[in-house]
Amino acid sequence: MPSPSYPDSREVASSDPDLRFVLAILLLGARYVLQLRDNKPGISAPGVWGLFGGRMEPGEQPEQALIREIQEELTIDLTNFRFLGDIDAFSAYAGRMARYSIFEAEISDLWTDHHLNEGQAVNAFEFEELVGIEIPPLIRGMLEQHHSCATDGDNRKIL
Repeated sequence: MPSPSYPDSREVASSDPDLRFVLAILLLGARYVLQLRDNKPGISAPGVWGLFGGRMEPGEQPEQALIREIQEELTIDLTNFRFLGDIDAFSAYAGRMARYSIFEAEISDLWTDHHLNEGQAVNAFEFEELVGIEIPPLIRGMLEQHHSCATDGDNRKIL
């Protein structure tokens, strides 16, 4: 599946400033930690695998939202993470453009303390295993780009 194009800063005005999300590319070594979303109506991407994260609350900074979401969903106290960039993309769930702040964290040292509080399951996948699972196109594109940049050794251009 081809990677989506990532908007540049000239397209920021097209996103809704009140519709902001954080997403975390969580790593266990070279494996990607994904959440199997609950399969119930009224949530984004029900029943498919995706990244951990969620909607930012009013007045919340992206870093605060990331820490809160990972604590709520995995009971992990995330302290070491890296901001990869912002992506403006259409949210099928909301029916309009939204801003996604993307972060990366290596969580091997925290993994023994995790407990899944949201979603049906959590699993860590080698990149090659992602081919056979259902992932929303935007998330798949992020993971493909992340893997490509990590493989190339160029951590500056991930998003």
